[in-house]
Amino acid sequence: KYYQIRQTWLREQETNRMIQFKDEEGKEIVINSCHPLNLALLWLSTSMDIPGEDKLDRFGMAFLYGAWGGVHWKNQPQHWLSTEKSVCEWGGIKCNSKTKRVEDIILLQHGLKGSIPPELGRWWKDTLKSLAIGYNSLGGSLPDTFYDFTQIVNVRLSVNQITGAISTKIGQLTSLKRMEIDFNQLKGTLPTELGLLTNLDYLGLWDNAQLEGTIPTEIANMKGLRDLKIHGNKLTGTIPT
Repeated sequence: KYYQIRQTWLREQETNRMIQFKDEEGKEIVINSCHPLNLALLWLSTSMDIPGEDKLDRFGMAFLYGAWGGVHWKNQPQHWLSTEKSVCEWGGIKCNSKTKRVEDIILLQHGLKGSIPPELGRWWKDTLKSLAIGYNSLGGSLPDTFYDFTQIVNVRLSVNQITGAISTKIGQLTSLKRMEIDFNQLKGTLPTELGLLTNLDYLGLWDNAQLEGTIPTEIANMKGLRDLKIHGNKLTGTIPT
């Protein structure tokens, strides 16, 4: 079953680039590798096929478990890596009642380690609505695919160790209503494209220390904004209204 799934997905790469058995350096992941992608596929090949469940969701959740150090999580959420239960029954995971695709990933204060992998925005681009993984130990920068979510409404990444700048692609997240990335290590300036987030109600970027530059006037275009927290940074200027 392992070889069957792997070969099928490898063939599909020619038309569908979602599954790529390559590591962070672009090297092909060999069959005996301990890379989270390979371990997730090994687990999937021994797991039951759950009627109505998307196989990519099942594989993807197993991958995140490995990528985020699941064996060391505290307050272990229920049923993770259960070979008999649907991922929709795993702790912190919620699925759409009709499509059964994963909609919400809520893993606050579980001791997650690692980074936010590009696969997250690749596999759940059109289905994920809530990503709440704050109060953990996640680092690294936000991958480009993070800005590809088309349905995401709620992002909670507070109190981690996320670095790098906020991309100008932030303006693509037009469904976003709440974004919390406070108490991290973000740097650079606030992109003017924030002004495109007209549905955003809450924006929390406070205490990143290395965010600098002038507060963009385009913030005035965020008509839905009710709560803006950007103190504890090196930002200058006035809050536009």
